[in-house]
Amino acid sequence: MTDAAAPLLELRDVTKRFGGLVAVRALSFAIHSGEVLGLIGPNGAGKSTTFNLIGGFYAPTAGEVLFESRRITGNEPHVAARMGIVRTFQHGSVFRDLTVRDNITVGATATVRGHAAREARVQETARMLGLEPRLDDPAHALPSGHQRLLSIAIALAARPILLCLDEPLAGLNPAETQEVLEVIARIRGELGVTVLLVEHNVGAVMRICDRIVVLNFGAKLAEGTPVEVRENEHVIDAYLGRAD
Repeated sequence: MTDAAAPLLELRDVTKRFGGLVAVRALSFAIHSGEVLGLIGPNGAGKSTTFNLIGGFYAPTAGEVLFESRRITGNEPHVAARMGIVRTFQHGSVFRDLTVRDNITVGATATVRGHAAREARVQETARMLGLEPRLDDPAHALPSGHQRLLSIAIALAARPILLCLDEPLAGLNPAETQEVLEVIARIRGELGVTVLLVEHNVGAVMRICDRIVVLNFGAKLAEGTPVEVRENEHVIDAYLGRAD
Protein backbone atom coordinates (compact mmCIF):
# COMPACT_ATOMS: atom_id res chain seq x y z
CA MET A 1 0.00 0.00 0.00
CA THR A 2 1.27 3.48 -0.84
CA ASP A 3 0.02 6.91 0.10
CA ALA A 4 -1.06 7.37 -3.52
CA ALA A 5 -3.34 4.34 -3.44
CA ALA A 6 -7.05 5.10 -3.57
CA PRO A 7 -8.79 4.46 -0.22
CA LEU A 8 -10.90 1.34 0.13
CA LEU A 9 -13.52 3.36 2.03
CA GLU A 10 -13.86 7.12 2.25
CA LEU A 11 -16.27 9.40 4.10
CA ARG A 12 -16.48 12.94 2.75
CA ASP A 13 -18.05 15.59 4.97
CA VAL A 14 -20.72 13.16 6.19
CA THR A 15 -23.39 14.59 8.47
CA LYS A 16 -26.32 12.79 10.09
CA ARG A 17 -29.13 14.65 11.82
CA PHE A 18 -31.98 13.16 13.82
CA GLY A 19 -34.37 16.08 14.08
CA GLY A 20 -32.47 18.74 16.00
CA LEU A 21 -29.69 16.36 17.08
CA VAL A 22 -26.54 16.29 14.97
CA ALA A 23 -25.13 12.80 15.63
CA VAL A 24 -22.32 13.05 13.05
CA ARG A 25 -20.98 16.39 11.86
CA ALA A 26 -19.00 16.91 8.60
CA LEU A 27 -16.98 13.74 9.20
CA SER A 28 -14.21 12.84 6.76
CA PHE A 29 -11.75 9.96 6.99
CA ALA A 30 -10.47 7.10 4.84
CA ILE A 31 -9.34 3.53 5.34
CA HIS A 32 -6.95 1.78 2.98
CA SER A 33 -6.97 -1.86 1.96
CA GLY A 34 -5.31 -4.10 4.53
CA GLU A 35 -5.53 -1.65 7.43
CA VAL A 36 -7.00 -2.07 10.87
CA LEU A 37 -8.51 1.34 11.64
CA GLY A 38 -9.87 2.16 15.08
CA LEU A 39 -12.80 4.49 15.71
CA ILE A 40 -12.87 5.65 19.33
CA GLY A 41 -14.44 8.34 21.48
CA PRO A 42 -16.73 8.91 24.47
CA ASN A 43 -20.22 7.47 24.66
CA GLY A 44 -22.48 9.40 22.31
CA ALA A 45 -19.59 10.55 20.13
CA GLY A 46 -21.21 9.16 16.97
CA LYS A 47 -19.26 5.93 16.50
CA SER A 48 -22.18 3.53 16.03
CA THR A 49 -24.02 6.08 13.89
CA THR A 50 -20.96 6.22 11.65
CA PHE A 51 -21.02 2.42 11.36
CA ASN A 52 -24.69 2.55 10.41
CA LEU A 53 -23.98 5.17 7.74
CA ILE A 54 -21.23 3.01 6.24
CA GLY A 55 -23.36 -0.14 6.29
CA GLY A 56 -26.45 1.46 4.81
CA PHE A 57 -28.61 1.28 7.94
CA TYR A 58 -28.83 5.09 7.88
CA ALA A 59 -28.70 7.51 4.96
CA PRO A 60 -26.58 10.61 5.60
CA THR A 61 -28.21 14.01 5.78
CA ALA A 62 -25.26 15.44 3.84
CA GLY A 63 -21.94 14.29 2.44
CA GLU A 64 -21.04 11.05 0.70
CA VAL A 65 -19.61 7.60 1.33
CA LEU A 66 -17.38 5.91 -1.25
CA PHE A 67 -16.31 2.27 -1.37
CA GLU A 68 -13.69 1.16 -3.90
CA SER A 69 -14.08 4.64 -5.44
CA ARG A 70 -17.82 4.08 -6.01
CA ARG A 71 -20.46 6.25 -4.34
CA ILE A 72 -22.52 4.08 -1.99
CA THR A 73 -24.24 6.86 -0.05
CA GLY A 74 -27.59 5.68 1.25
CA ASN A 75 -27.37 2.13 -0.16
CA GLU A 76 -29.49 -0.46 1.63
CA PRO A 77 -27.63 -2.82 4.00
CA HIS A 78 -28.07 -5.84 1.70
CA VAL A 79 -26.50 -3.86 -1.15
CA ALA A 80 -23.54 -2.89 1.02
CA ALA A 81 -23.15 -6.53 2.10
CA ARG A 82 -23.13 -7.74 -1.51
CA MET A 83 -20.39 -5.22 -2.24
CA GLY A 84 -18.30 -6.65 0.60
CA ILE A 85 -19.12 -4.46 3.63
CA VAL A 86 -20.22 -6.61 6.59
CA ARG A 87 -20.62 -5.57 10.22
CA THR A 88 -21.15 -7.07 13.64
CA PHE A 89 -23.22 -5.47 16.39
CA GLN A 90 -22.43 -4.32 19.93
CA HIS A 91 -24.31 -7.08 21.69
CA GLY A 92 -23.56 -9.87 19.26
CA SER A 93 -25.70 -11.33 16.53
CA VAL A 94 -25.73 -15.09 17.08
CA PHE A 95 -28.70 -17.42 16.72
CA ARG A 96 -28.65 -18.84 20.22
CA ASP A 97 -30.70 -21.98 19.55
CA LEU A 98 -28.71 -23.02 16.46
CA THR A 99 -25.43 -24.88 16.55
CA VAL A 100 -22.14 -23.13 15.91
CA ARG A 101 -22.01 -24.86 12.50
CA ASP A 102 -25.48 -23.65 11.54
CA ASN A 103 -24.69 -20.11 12.69
CA ILE A 104 -21.61 -19.91 10.50
CA THR A 105 -23.51 -21.52 7.62
CA VAL A 106 -26.02 -18.65 7.77
CA GLY A 107 -23.15 -16.24 7.17
CA ALA A 108 -21.78 -18.30 4.27
CA THR A 109 -25.09 -18.85 2.48
CA ALA A 110 -25.20 -15.47 0.73
CA THR A 111 -21.86 -15.94 -1.04
CA VAL A 112 -21.22 -19.70 -1.27
CA ARG A 113 -23.22 -22.07 -3.47
CA GLY A 114 -23.52 -25.80 -2.83
CA HIS A 115 -23.48 -27.82 0.40
CA ALA A 116 -19.89 -29.06 0.08
CA ALA A 117 -18.51 -25.60 -0.62
CA ARG A 118 -20.48 -24.09 2.27
CA GLU A 119 -19.26 -26.78 4.65
CA ALA A 120 -15.68 -26.13 3.56
CA ARG A 121 -16.18 -22.42 4.24
CA VAL A 122 -17.67 -23.20 7.65
CA GLN A 123 -14.74 -25.45 8.56
CA GLU A 124 -12.16 -22.89 7.41
CA THR A 125 -13.86 -20.07 9.30
CA ALA A 126 -14.26 -22.12 12.47
CA ARG A 127 -10.58 -23.11 12.34
CA MET A 128 -9.48 -19.50 11.98
CA LEU A 129 -11.51 -18.46 15.02
CA GLY A 130 -10.72 -21.50 17.16
CA LEU A 131 -14.31 -22.76 17.08
CA GLU A 132 -13.77 -26.14 15.37
CA PRO A 133 -14.18 -28.17 18.58
CA ARG A 134 -17.53 -26.47 19.25
CA LEU A 135 -19.15 -26.81 15.82
CA ASP A 136 -21.93 -29.09 17.04
CA ASP A 137 -22.63 -27.19 20.26
CA PRO A 138 -25.63 -24.85 20.52
CA ALA A 139 -24.56 -21.22 20.51
CA HIS A 140 -26.15 -20.54 23.89
CA ALA A 141 -23.81 -23.09 25.48
CA LEU A 142 -20.68 -21.14 24.53
CA PRO A 143 -18.91 -18.88 27.04
CA SER A 144 -19.20 -15.16 26.37
CA GLY A 145 -15.84 -14.90 24.63
CA HIS A 146 -16.66 -17.70 22.22
CA GLN A 147 -20.08 -16.21 21.54
CA ARG A 148 -18.31 -13.01 20.52
CA LEU A 149 -16.00 -15.01 18.27
CA LEU A 150 -19.04 -16.73 16.76
CA SER A 151 -20.59 -13.35 15.97
CA ILE A 152 -17.39 -12.45 14.11
CA ALA A 153 -17.37 -15.86 12.40
CA ILE A 154 -20.87 -15.33 10.99
CA ALA A 155 -19.76 -12.03 9.44
CA LEU A 156 -16.44 -13.45 8.26
CA ALA A 157 -18.07 -16.46 6.58
CA ALA A 158 -19.25 -14.10 3.84
CA ARG A 159 -15.56 -13.22 3.23
CA PRO A 160 -16.09 -9.45 3.34
CA ILE A 161 -13.68 -6.95 1.89
CA LEU A 162 -14.33 -4.60 4.83
CA LEU A 163 -15.28 -6.06 8.21
CA CYS A 164 -16.78 -3.55 10.65
CA LEU A 165 -16.55 -4.72 14.27
CA ASP A 166 -18.75 -2.86 16.75
CA GLU A 167 -17.32 -3.21 20.28
CA PRO A 168 -16.17 -6.85 19.93
CA LEU A 169 -14.35 -6.71 23.28
CA ALA A 170 -17.20 -5.38 25.43
CA GLY A 171 -17.58 -7.39 28.64
CA LEU A 172 -14.69 -9.76 27.92
CA ASN A 173 -12.02 -10.67 30.44
CA PRO A 174 -8.32 -10.11 29.61
CA ALA A 175 -7.79 -13.64 28.28
CA GLU A 176 -10.88 -13.44 26.05
CA THR A 177 -9.83 -9.98 24.89
CA GLN A 178 -6.41 -11.25 23.86
CA GLU A 179 -8.03 -14.17 21.99
CA VAL A 180 -10.25 -11.81 19.98
CA LEU A 181 -7.31 -9.52 19.19
CA GLU A 182 -5.35 -12.50 17.87
CA VAL A 183 -8.31 -13.44 15.69
CA ILE A 184 -8.49 -9.92 14.26
CA ALA A 185 -4.78 -10.12 13.44
CA ARG A 186 -5.31 -13.49 11.70
CA ILE A 187 -8.27 -12.17 9.71
CA ARG A 188 -6.11 -9.38 8.36
CA GLY A 189 -2.99 -11.49 7.95
CA GLU A 190 -4.44 -14.67 6.43
CA LEU A 191 -7.38 -13.31 4.46
CA GLY A 192 -6.31 -9.73 3.79
CA VAL A 193 -9.60 -8.42 5.17
CA THR A 194 -9.63 -4.72 6.05
CA VAL A 195 -11.02 -4.05 9.54
CA LEU A 196 -12.81 -1.01 10.94
CA LEU A 197 -13.03 -1.31 14.71
CA VAL A 198 -15.23 0.59 17.16
CA GLU A 199 -14.09 -0.15 20.69
CA HIS A 200 -13.91 1.40 24.18
CA ASN A 201 -10.94 -0.72 25.28
CA VAL A 202 -8.36 1.91 24.38
CA GLY A 203 -5.38 -0.24 25.34
CA ALA A 204 -6.50 -2.97 22.96
CA VAL A 205 -7.16 -0.45 20.19
CA MET A 206 -3.66 0.95 20.61
CA ARG A 207 -2.20 -2.56 20.26
CA ILE A 208 -4.12 -3.79 17.22
CA CYS A 209 -4.77 -0.71 15.05
CA ASP A 210 -2.55 0.87 12.41
CA ARG A 211 -4.37 4.20 12.68
CA ILE A 212 -7.06 5.65 14.90
CA VAL A 213 -9.82 8.22 14.33
CA VAL A 214 -11.15 9.91 17.46
CA LEU A 215 -14.69 11.30 17.53
CA ASN A 216 -16.17 13.75 20.01
CA PHE A 217 -19.70 15.19 19.82
CA GLY A 218 -20.06 13.72 16.33
CA ALA A 219 -17.01 15.43 14.86
CA LYS A 220 -13.47 14.23 14.22
CA LEU A 221 -11.23 15.31 17.07
CA ALA A 222 -8.00 13.68 15.91
CA GLU A 223 -6.55 11.10 13.52
CA GLY A 224 -3.19 9.37 13.41
CA THR A 225 -1.09 6.46 14.59
CA PRO A 226 -1.68 5.07 18.07
CA VAL A 227 1.33 7.01 19.38
CA GLU A 228 0.13 10.25 17.80
CA VAL A 229 -3.37 9.82 19.20
CA ARG A 230 -2.16 8.82 22.65
CA GLU A 231 -0.02 11.97 22.87
CA ASN A 232 -2.62 14.36 21.38
CA GLU A 233 -3.53 16.99 23.99
CA HIS A 234 -7.11 17.36 22.72
CA VAL A 235 -7.68 13.58 22.93
CA ILE A 236 -6.19 13.44 26.42
CA ASP A 237 -8.47 16.22 27.62
CA ALA A 238 -11.65 14.97 25.93
CA TYR A 239 -11.33 11.21 26.28
CA LEU A 240 -8.19 9.56 27.63
CA GLY A 241 -7.71 11.70 30.72
CA ARG A 242 -4.47 12.51 32.52
CA ALA A 243 -2.58 10.49 35.10
CA ASP A 244 -1.84 12.33 38.35
